Amino acid sequence: MIAGLAIAAVGYVLLVPIGAHTSYLAMLPGILVFPFGIGLAVPAMTTALLTAVEKERSGIASGVLNAVRQAAGALGVAILGSLFSVHGLAGIRAGFIASASLAALALVVAAVGLRTLRRRTEPA
Repeated sequence: MIAGLAIAAVGYVLLVPIGAHTSYLAMLPGILVFPFGIGLAVPAMTTALLTAVEKERSGIASGVLNAVRQAAGALGVAILGSLFSVHGLAGIRAGFIASASLAALALVVAAVGLRTLRRRTEPA
């Protein structure tokens, strides 16, 4: 999960310098890197969530996770579109910077959470 979030953050950072005349080939590294990182992180996050709830509530937890994931995706696209329509390329850059920052924040939260979990499960 942590590696995936780090890779995703790097992918977003690679997309920050795009401009009006940036070629598709120049954008390709970022476009390939951030989905790869998300692809590594999301299954681990799903597993972490579903193992954290009682077996009887795993269906509810899965439903809530998927609803939040869909809403967040729609919100992210709407915000990025709004930034682009109001600020042009500067808005897209701001969106990629925000995305990289949020991925880095999620990385820190996951690392702290895993560290705390390890301490709780280690024998005394």
